[in-house]
Amino acid sequence: MTPNRFRVLLTVNAVLFAAGMLVDDIVPPGFSEALLAAYGDRFYWFDNHYWPSVVMFGLLIGIIVASYVGLYLFKRWGRSVALLASLASIATYLVYGVTLTSGLQGALLEAGTLLFGANIALAYYSQVSERFDSQ
Repeated sequence: MTPNRFRVLLTVNAVLFAAGMLVDDIVPPGFSEALLAAYGDRFYWFDNHYWPSVVMFGLLIGIIVASYVGLYLFKRWGRSVALLASLASIATYLVYGVTLTSGLQGALLEAGTLLFGANIALAYYSQVSERFDSQ
């Protein structure tokens, strides 16, 4: 794995996540009215905890951005922050509640998640890891 290929994978990963977050806003997912009405009755923890959720998701976004920067620049701390970002993202599922996603959105987000895991593994267990260790 060359450093340039590693950076390309990070860039593809960021594009997959961005596309996954935006796709249902651009391409109508085609959910039925009944399904949308049922989804509208869902309960989110952060509906009743607005500021704590703003702080929590703001910190999460900051950690994720920092992890991309650290990995892209081959900073030693980038790998640890990427692991922290992964664990923090998983923890948000505990309070996030019910979600409604299209197949396309689910596929893009899942591909992004898998690629992020692969990027972390490459940062620790490939030739690229030497770039992190030399910092």
